Amino acid sequence: MTQEEKTLLLQDLCARLPYSVEAQVSNIIEGESKPFVVSKELTFTDVKAFVDCNVVCDIKPYLRPISSMTEEEWKEFDWFVKQEPDEILRFKNTLKFYNKHYIDYVGLIPMGLAIEAPEGMYN
Repeated sequence: MTQEEKTLLLQDLCARLPYSVEAQVSNIIEGESKPFVVSKELTFTDVKAFVDCNVVCDIKPYLRPISSMTEEEWKEFDWFVKQEPDEILRFKNTLKFYNKHYIDYVGLIPMGLAIEAPEGMYN
């Protein structure tokens, strides 16, 4: 993983922490050649270890592609974003909505930095 990819992933993960995002976390166990992989709710400690690179070797959040949004979610999105008359606040609401609904608006899934969430994972 390049430093640019790591930075992009870290920025995305930090924005999603308040929304209990699920992730696949790989830990290196001393003396083992294969990492120990577990799926769990991501915590600040996981992200800190990812930054420090001393325990966690990989974090891949489970995210949804924009194409997976339902008609109901699109209506909710339109209402939520249009609540604000100010363009900057509408942009902030857009990001907040995507983070809250685990939408991959950065393109982490195609880059291999996130895993497409199974249908119904975040219901």
